[in-house]
Amino acid sequence: DEAGGDQARDVKVVVLLREPISRELSWYNHLVHQLKRHDPPEYAYMVAKDVDKPGGPNAEVITFSRYVQEQTMALLVGPTASYETATPPCHQDKYSEFPPCFGLYAHFLGEWFEWFGRNQTLVLSYDELQNNPSKMRWRLMKFLDLDPEKVRKVGFSTANQQKSNLKVNKPGCQVTNLLRKVFEPKNEELYRLLEKRPGMYMEERPFPKFTRPECVMDG
Repeated sequence: DEAGGDQARDVKVVVLLREPISRELSWYNHLVHQLKRHDPPEYAYMVAKDVDKPGGPNAEVITFSRYVQEQTMALLVGPTASYETATPPCHQDKYSEFPPCFGLYAHFLGEWFEWFGRNQTLVLSYDELQNNPSKMRWRLMKFLDLDPEKVRKVGFSTANQQKSNLKVNKPGCQVTNLLRKVFEPKNEELYRLLEKRPGMYMEERPFPKFTRPECVMDG
């Protein structure tokens, strides 16, 4: 609507989907990194142990398990039993901007396909980016009508290389199982949507199922 006219017909959308639990852990690590800055953004206080204390290098953070219990689950399924009959924030509309909502991929993509059409949308797997980047590069070139000879030397680089000793590399198994109960049914909705609304020939079909993340036994 803001662009006006029929410009939406010329838009090409590339969507890269990551396994939702891994994405949520990555977001938590990002919040911790931001909170430790001298002037942290307001949203970083989602992981602060004491929100009334200033952020910075000495700021204390909550564990990933506590973050999931207090933040993620509250948005995905409701914070208390009294919310059992209410619609959780992540499911209220298609425009939820809470980070956990972004793991509900079918929640968004169904409407995006109506806005832009499947021939304008390329859905990619983050796992392929990690394991077979040359194949992903081929998909992108075909979808964007790029000349392979001009971009054949283009590669992917890692932009986020945080090496903080606070970074959590693997979630605990207990919280992983909790998140699986929420995300895995939604992942199945995604797979069904992509089978029902297939993309162009360069898109992988069937869309590969997400690899379950490794976890560590809770102490």
